[in-house]
Amino acid sequence: SGVFGQFYNWNEALVACPKGWRLPSDDDWIAMSSKFSTSSQKYGEIKNASGRLMENIHFNYERMWTFERYVSIDNRARLSLIPSGFASSYEGVLDFKHYTNYAALWTSDSNGDTGGFRYIHRESDDVHFGFFDKEEFYLPVRCIRESTEN
Repeated sequence: SGVFGQFYNWNEALVACPKGWRLPSDDDWIAMSSKFSTSSQKYGEIKNASGRLMENIHFNYERMWTFERYVSIDNRARLSLIPSGFASSYEGVLDFKHYTNYAALWTSDSNGDTGGFRYIHRESDDVHFGFFDKEEFYLPVRCIRESTEN
């Protein structure tokens, strides 16, 4: 785990959340972003929203999010994302990559052998969407509380 927390493949991510919580769908991301995005599209871009998800944090006196251009970090969504990157598996060994450039989280969406994820990159104000291999790609998760309404 360490600084960046636990990483899961998509199938593990589906069962990683504790009782009463679940992995968010892309529809959940769109609903959340409606409060601060200028425009959002399912499986597409959530415009001008990356700073609303990021925590302006330092580790060993170094700023974790650095940018080629200005992104206003205010963490309005309270997700406190840090650039944890991603991992891929090769012969059972995880290879961690881009931990200074990307923050990515699994969604519950899937398409065949691929699972959906939302991600931000240090050079973009937008929140992006992608699909990647369910078994070979590893990301952290953020769980959301299941609705208690009947």
